[in-house]
Amino acid sequence: MKKFTLLLSAMLFSVMSFATVITFDADVDKGNAGTDSNNAAAYAITKDGVTVTVSSGILGTYNNEMHYRIYKNQTLTVTSTVGNVTSVEFTCTANDDAKYGPGCFTWSTGNYTYSGAKGTWSGSASEIVFTASSNQVRATQVVVTIEGEGLDEALKELEELIGLESVKQEVLLCINLLRINQMRKEKGLPELQTSNHMVFTGHPGTGKTTVARIMAKIYKCLGVVSKGQLVETDRSGMVAGYMGQTALKTAQVIKKAKGGVLFIDEAYALSSEDGSNDYGKEAIDTLVKGMEDYRDDLVVIVAGYVDEMKKFIAMNPGLRSRFNKYIN
Repeated sequence: MKKFTLLLSAMLFSVMSFATVITFDADVDKGNAGTDSNNAAAYAITKDGVTVTVSSGILGTYNNEMHYRIYKNQTLTVTSTVGNVTSVEFTCTANDDAKYGPGCFTWSTGNYTYSGAKGTWSGSASEIVFTASSNQVRATQVVVTIEGEGLDEALKELEELIGLESVKQEVLLCINLLRINQMRKEKGLPELQTSNHMVFTGHPGTGKTTVARIMAKIYKCLGVVSKGQLVETDRSGMVAGYMGQTALKTAQVIKKAKGGVLFIDEAYALSSEDGSNDYGKEAIDTLVKGMEDYRDDLVVIVAGYVDEMKKFIAMNPGLRSRFNKYIN
């Protein structure tokens, strides 16, 4: 079983090291598009962190082919939250610059060429706006390529760390699980129940902060968080000297980390076995609330010595239910 897991990890690692190609097919990927030509409206289709938005149009049929219809002077916008778009390819129901063809588009940035029923944009941008300037455009398929550099660079950083082989393996398994959930979501299957929050255990100087910074980049590339910044703190950055001030101080740290990863070093210092550390308890309660409030755009990584971290997580049900990934 262990050999199979390692093989699966290696296979997915090799796949993720290249650019991601996302295909929007009008026969399958319909989003909220309407089909009544008398009631054209805006519609959008989202897959794997990429959204195709039409400002006014419908999902139409032409020569028995379903297509995304973009009316004259309206726009089709490609937006990515998981890395810059490097290529967009359209397949249309007509050729060149004829009515409904790819040559009817103008574009906001990058380069665009067309030949026959194919139109190809190239460049590097998180958003590209195509305008049906000269006539209506009917595209049966839109293929979007996302650059792999951000994820490649993060994985390269991870690989270049000296030693830490078990840590690298655990990180890759986490990435693979995220990718599997993305694929299940695309196919309409229920996602596997998991948490992205982590517990890093070990002595000081073992690379916990470095790995946390790499994880922030990876989570950004995979669309788990929107910005990917790492905010580092410890007890002194969360706990104030008076009751009531700690909640505000902790909330400010959480707000700063929203969209990225909050890394709390020596997190066990927030708690005490006899319950005397009331201010620390206030910080923990505020942290748990923040994790719930921003669960779609915040990851928390706590770190410290092995035994102390086990006790810390076990003492609070809110922490226990959210932290189930341990990397030593």
